[in-house]
Amino acid sequence: MLFTFLAILCFVAAAYYFIVKKPANSAKAPPAKAESVSAPAVSKNIAIPQPPNDASSKQAIDEIRRELQSVMALNEKINQTHSSKAAQLLKIQEQAVIHQRILANIEQMSSMPTKSMPSREALLAQEKLRIIREETLRNKKTLEKIQPASKTVS
Repeated sequence: MLFTFLAILCFVAAAYYFIVKKPANSAKAPPAKAESVSAPAVSKNIAIPQPPNDASSKQAIDEIRRELQSVMALNEKINQTHSSKAAQLLKIQEQAVIHQRILANIEQMSSMPTKSMPSREALLAQEKLRIIREETLRNKKTLEKIQPASKTVS
């Protein structure tokens, strides 16, 4: 994002330089000179560039402004895409932690030295395993969709 901003800034500076710096043969008033009021030690007069006044330079400025707005819109879209993917990944990670805890509880219950597990407990364990398997497969598909999309954006 910083690189994009710097590239835009360089582009605008170059465009401004070429728009403001006209050939010497054009009829243009000499640049105004400013005096430094706050720093009396500085004796140099600084030339302040005048803004462009002709229609072609205004069109160029408008075009640059539109290009900057489109770049900023694209940047915002990329940021939103990455933030939504990050939220999906966080949700998947949280589900994985919960599933690991449930599986650990099921393993602990099945390793108890009791003769047989109660049927209600066994049915709940089987249903939990089924749900975990379905969610894991769905999360795997989501991750597979996210990975190629992130490679194309990067």
